[in-house]
Amino acid sequence: MIESWEIAGGILEYIDETHTYSENGYIPDWQFMNDYINSLLTQILAFHSANDLKIAVFTSEKNKKKWDFIRFIPHCWSEDKTKRFFATNPDEYKEIASYLDEQFKLRTENLNKINPADSESDDPKERRRLYKSNPPYYLIITDDYKSIKNFSI
Repeated sequence: MIESWEIAGGILEYIDETHTYSENGYIPDWQFMNDYINSLLTQILAFHSANDLKIAVFTSEKNKKKWDFIRFIPHCWSEDKTKRFFATNPDEYKEIASYLDEQFKLRTENLNKINPADSESDDPKERRRLYKSNPPYYLIITDDYKSIKNFSI
């Protein structure tokens, strides 16, 4: 269980990191789940430009077709259009994870250069302001958690 998690400038507290439906004896309707996820993605893409939001997909070769439509949207490309955030095997997972890790480190360094005292602030409003002032944001999607859990981002 995660004690707290910062998301979109706010803090979510006491949430499960993952949830397995079969633990509760509930078998989900996979078509409903797929439609629900596609609906969420459609809304996200409609309200966020590719300059503000990047989407990284980590999937398996087996599930590649399910996410194929995302490969071609501008949200799935790096700022310089040289890297596509769509991975289906461990080599691609590693490449994208290291790229994202590098981007997050640069972001942290840039925030520290702007105002070192503010970057370590405990004030939620100040943390939200700093978060919002540093796009693009990254949405990471996976349907193969077991394969990617050892890659640090």
